[in-house]
Amino acid sequence: MDAVGLLIDDTSWTSEKRVKLLRQTELFGKFPYGALRTLLLASRLIALKKSRRLFSENDAAQSGFLLAEGVLRYDLGGASEQPTYLTPPAVIGETALVIGCLRPVTVSAETDSVLIEIPRATFLRVIAEYPECAAHTRRLLSGHLRKLVDGLDAVQLRLVAIASDRLPARDAAPRR
Repeated sequence: MDAVGLLIDDTSWTSEKRVKLLRQTELFGKFPYGALRTLLLASRLIALKKSRRLFSENDAAQSGFLLAEGVLRYDLGGASEQPTYLTPPAVIGETALVIGCLRPVTVSAETDSVLIEIPRATFLRVIAEYPECAAHTRRLLSGHLRKLVDGLDAVQLRLVAIASDRLPARDAAPRR
């Protein structure tokens, strides 16, 4: 299990309230009601108290999460990295819903929070049963990967420029 939070009584979290929350996200916003209902039937609500970890970097990922209430903190590791803060309706672990992977970040509750945990097995079943959901997920994740690659290309160009400024010119005469 990824989450270290407590399962909570979900009577105040009606199906309609959960569907409305899912529909506000980029990932689930275009899924038909039947697909969302299948996801919600297998999901569970988790309460995460302030400062508690949802998961740590390099944990095995078996599910994704939807932040329903509160604020979460993403820590990328390394003292120089600034944390990122997430507010509802944030999806945490999109990639983990599609493939088995290790968590790339540590996520903890900045405030008391409520999350919906969605098992990967259920998500995979939904995209197998609803081709339009599979196509939407593919487009979305492809777009995210394209942005990542573009960002890495920009970093590579900057590093090459920095390295070339530091290297002596090949045509220059040796210094004495």
